[in-house]
Amino acid sequence: MLDLDSVDLERTTTAADIPEWDSVAHVQLMIAVEKTFNFRMRTGEIASLSNVGDPVDIIAARATK
Repeated sequence: MLDLDSVDLERTTTAADIPEWDSVAHVQLMIAVEKTFNFRMRTGEIASLSNVGDPVDIIAARATK
């Protein structure tokens, strides 16, 4: 999605850590997550994401329901 050759993502990685991760890339990533895991994220959830670990936590919480 970010068209990077290689990148090391950690739970604490933020968009500010990756120059190619802009608002358009963020939306594309969230759409890809929704399609991959077959669920919709609420607008408030997307707005509250601050690092890579946040959507992972949302996915994990929904998987256990």
